[in-house]
Amino acid sequence: MPQETAYQTVLFDIDGTLLMAGGAGRSTIDAIVEEHYGVANALSDVRLHGNTDPLILEEVARRHAREESEVFLPVLRRKFLERMPSVLADRCTLLPGVREFLDRLLAQGVPLGVVTGNYLECAAAKLEVTGLSSYFSMLVTATDTALRDDMVRLAVSRLSPLTADRILYVGDTPWDVRAARASGCGCLAVSTSLYSRQDLHREGATWIAPSLRPFSGDAWKFAFAAPGPAPSWAPVTAPSVLGGRS
Repeated sequence: MPQETAYQTVLFDIDGTLLMAGGAGRSTIDAIVEEHYGVANALSDVRLHGNTDPLILEEVARRHAREESEVFLPVLRRKFLERMPSVLADRCTLLPGVREFLDRLLAQGVPLGVVTGNYLECAAAKLEVTGLSSYFSMLVTATDTALRDDMVRLAVSRLSPLTADRILYVGDTPWDVRAARASGCGCLAVSTSLYSRQDLHREGATWIAPSLRPFSGDAWKFAFAAPGPAPSWAPVTAPSVLGGRS
């Protein structure tokens, strides 16, 4: 098991970690590309999980607009941001244990933030439609920077003088784990999307769980440590479903 660390802030990815968006992004981009170029399934060979909105749109524009990609990209981005809120309205569903885990952390005074590959408008819409907006005091999104590693670094810099080893990042893909490790943060990885426990273990996740549900009940105990004036969050005992790095 990993050595216990008193975390003072917890940051969350959105898609596949807090909620599922029901393919809203895929269907929206597919529809826009088909309108302009008559091509169906524009995202069939584009990696979505762990990717970021700007990089996805850039790849789509290069593949389908080709020499017109620089002209089409801002059109694609504008239409994507215009349409996503209404598409998201009836597609987003919370993943098991999410609200209970967030409630548990806030009750102990742990500040929460979001680090996501979504554009700010999409992130805000997803949090709003699922009733999660009020939980988070900081959002770092793909509107700030297109690269996930840079997003986590930016979040760490905004939390200064808190150091990265006091920050836990929660995500569901290998790219989340890599970004956390690149910044020196702890990482709780949940195997709620395409990636298995083994995939996440190989990347070096600090903790691995099938979902956030184990953290919403008495199987996971929380305690405060007090290295400074801010409240701290520390794992005391782990439920059997959890696996840390050996």
